[in-house]
Amino acid sequence: MSVKLINNAMQRKAIATPVGNPPPGSFYEYFKSDGKLYRKDSSGSEKKVSTSQISARLFTQANQSTANAVWETINWEIESYDTNDLHDIVVNNSRITIPDNEDGRYLISASLSLTANATGDRRIRIQKNGATTERRVVIANAGIGSFVTATIFDELDLVAGDFIEVESFQNSGGALTLRSGSDVNHFLVRQVHSS
Repeated sequence: MSVKLINNAMQRKAIATPVGNPPPGSFYEYFKSDGKLYRKDSSGSEKKVSTSQISARLFTQANQSTANAVWETINWEIESYDTNDLHDIVVNNSRITIPDNEDGRYLISASLSLTANATGDRRIRIQKNGATTERRVVIANAGIGSFVTATIFDELDLVAGDFIEVESFQNSGGALTLRSGSDVNHFLVRQVHSS
């Protein structure tokens, strides 16, 4: 099914493969073999049309213990939303994985809050495919005896099968607890541009 706009009125027209260009002031929309929706205007310009925003937002339900001086991968048990099955709460629940046919640029955001301790630093980083450190933030605790929240943002070009994880580090001298709840920590991945 395609949509054709003529004189500000919508007309639906089935088009298997558009032949030629639509009349001036109108466009064709159609699905191609890659399963994506495309729009062709009267100049013949063809562009992929976003039909939904690919995104997931996660948070932790239970407090997680973080060991001293070790990078720890965070497990995310709760989904605020997940539009395209990017996350699984049971299998590899630390990951957000890019689905087939959704290559593009993605905004990644995360925040983690650790319980009070006046010693050492708190760190957060984004990992791509379990190995590549894409971005890292270090917060010097500076003797503050209250909880510390570290937040990170980045945009990455990702392809189907790539997965993103968030890791935490602290060097207080002992284990600290990652506070739970959507108001103190989150992990968000959202497609901002498709390839």
